[in-house]
Amino acid sequence: GGQKAKKMSAEEIQSGTDYLTRERLMERTLDDLGALGVVGEKINRLILYIVLTGRKREKPQHVVCLAKSGMGKTRLLSQIVGCLPPEDVLDVTGFSEMSLYYYGNGGLKHKAIFVQDFDGASEVEFALRELQTNQKVSRMVAQKDAKGNIQTKLVEAEGPVCVVGATTQERVYEDNANRCLLLYLDGSAEQDARITRFAQSVSDGTVDSAEQEAVRERFRDMQRLLRPVRVVNPYARFIDLPKEV
Repeated sequence: GGQKAKKMSAEEIQSGTDYLTRERLMERTLDDLGALGVVGEKINRLILYIVLTGRKREKPQHVVCLAKSGMGKTRLLSQIVGCLPPEDVLDVTGFSEMSLYYYGNGGLKHKAIFVQDFDGASEVEFALRELQTNQKVSRMVAQKDAKGNIQTKLVEAEGPVCVVGATTQERVYEDNANRCLLLYLDGSAEQDARITRFAQSVSDGTVDSAEQEAVRERFRDMQRLLRPVRVVNPYARFIDLPKEV
């Protein structure tokens, strides 16, 4: 399933390559995300963008955003996910329990799975955890053949995937805490004011919507150019991880 990848022009390839190879990539990325309306949340927005970019790795990371009820917890996530090529994103909002099992033939590989609200996604929670832990899900299902006879069939879908989502319930993610990075979203009055001010700037024309869309499309094109590479860290053996968090 999913959308087909866009065919990029030579100019788009060159523009994306130039952006990726110039100095201060992280600082420029942070600024451009801000131009898209991702105000405040500087650390969180960069972590989210980097984790979502890492969907192309052999072992992607996963993120759960924790937020107070009613604070528009999916806003930040939606904006960052919107910087990815649509063909690489699977929004599982409203998915049934079995949906993920039918993405065979590599349909899930290196996809970003976006769960807008984990609180209402209990049906797919088990399958998502299986994908995170084992990088695949499989299940035997009963189906009728052409003659009406019941037969069992194995349905299987393979990752790896990058799972990102939001919740208001910390306890939900005791199970997920060892699989995911947990980001606490800014629920302050100051952050609310920043969001309101940006929305007003869009409404009064101070922020150019066409320019915003051009920045967003450039992010998508850059993402299409990225390829995974193997990185060896010779200092890994010197890192002493804590026994518990």
